[in-house]
Amino acid sequence: MKKFDYHDASIFKIEHRLKENILIIGIHQDTNTIDLIFEDIVGWDFSSFAYQNFLLDLKTYAHNDVPQVIIEDYLVDTKYIELMRLKKAFLFELNPASGMGGYIIAQAMRHG
Repeated sequence: MKKFDYHDASIFKIEHRLKENILIIGIHQDTNTIDLIFEDIVGWDFSSFAYQNFLLDLKTYAHNDVPQVIIEDYLVDTKYIELMRLKKAFLFELNPASGMGGYIIAQAMRHG
């Protein structure tokens, strides 16, 4: 399976399914359109959704390996940090080239 390159992918949707506790981020690049499905959500914080929302990258950090600069840059709420460590969850960083960026704290991410 080819690894998806998130560089210059366009975010075109955000969907929160409360009952399933999942967050779906729809991205499009070239001819590929996929949903990034984040499962067992702890929390998230995004900048404003804009007309153009392009990613530089999507990075994943384990609960015990989040760089302090990421916590400081995104002002990650301490309750999210505590829950992330308690649940051994991950921080997924949506690093924007333009438009929306931010982070999601969840147990897992998969392509849908």
